[in-house]
Amino acid sequence: MIVFDLVLATRRPETTGIERYGINLFEAMREAEPDTHAVVMDPALISGKGVVPVSNALGGWFAMPRIAAKLAAGEPVTVVCPSYPASPLFLLTRQKLLRIIHDSFPWTRDAGNSWQGKLLFKTVEKWMLRRYDVRAAPTELTAKELSSLFGLDFDCVGNAPGLDLRTLAPEPVAALDGSPFVLAVGTVEPRKNYDGVLDMLAAAGDAPYTLVVAGRPGWGDVVERLRQTAGPEKRLLWLDDASDGQLAWLYRNCAAFVSLSHAEGFNMPLVEAGIEGCPIVCSDLPIHRSVAAPWAKFVSGTATPSEVAALLQEAATQPRHDAKAYGARFDWTGIARKVEALVRAEEMSPCQPGLCSKSN
Repeated sequence: MIVFDLVLATRRPETTGIERYGINLFEAMREAEPDTHAVVMDPALISGKGVVPVSNALGGWFAMPRIAAKLAAGEPVTVVCPSYPASPLFLLTRQKLLRIIHDSFPWTRDAGNSWQGKLLFKTVEKWMLRRYDVRAAPTELTAKELSSLFGLDFDCVGNAPGLDLRTLAPEPVAALDGSPFVLAVGTVEPRKNYDGVLDMLAAAGDAPYTLVVAGRPGWGDVVERLRQTAGPEKRLLWLDDASDGQLAWLYRNCAAFVSLSHAEGFNMPLVEAGIEGCPIVCSDLPIHRSVAAPWAKFVSGTATPSEVAALLQEAATQPRHDAKAYGARFDWTGIARKVEALVRAEEMSPCQPGLCSKSN
């Protein structure tokens, strides 16, 4: 049996990239492997076959060893943690654990994290790293970086867009009222470099577009700066609770997409924009070079706000691109197959010495 720990990933209606990753991977996995379950906090985010709800996020996360053992009823079980670290109580069990870690930022960019992020993704994750039976990452770049950082093996399982833009019904954003706009998507926090986006907007002068930011408030001073800057007279619209349908509409109707992140593990919105054929301007990161659409324009770290504004304005005059070949690169079914293969291979190996208890 395979059990997904999605408790913390489904604790609120608005989801981040790593939370969408876990949900989408489970949905693909249960199609490929019927004996797959997910423990969730909010069944409104994911429902149907194999979904097991809990009533408390933190309590359900801590209790995952007991919940998984109850579901397995004495049969072998592998617990997949695709979004958040595993409960430390797994240290007392011999249940198989597969953890997908999305980036190295808790250890390499600690200053940009909230205290909750530091607690979970730095402290708890480090406790659990050697307990995980299988460690994986969504990209080759991240797998190599984590392996170098910790001296442990990491498999690459792949990544794909969080939204299925082929099936979503677009919901127009009335506030835009036919106005041309450029789009930035993602949680508002320091690593996403919304300060750079706001500096670019200020340097754009009377550029003929509105900047739309679609992302929930995160942490850092940039949240307040964005809140104070937003307003129709400032050509900035902040949608902090955009629905999936609204995001689909924004991708399909924006003049261009911009992402100036300082660091990324993958950047789902960048890929989603590429799948829609949007003209793209993004920061020149190795991961962006790896996953961005071939027509993306890259911004160097030394570019001035005026130079970024000029590049974005140029991109916004370009037509949409044919994205069929690019979109074919990303497939949740293929990712599910890779994860399942890792699970099956680990099921054939014995429990790690020194980590086994006599009961689940």
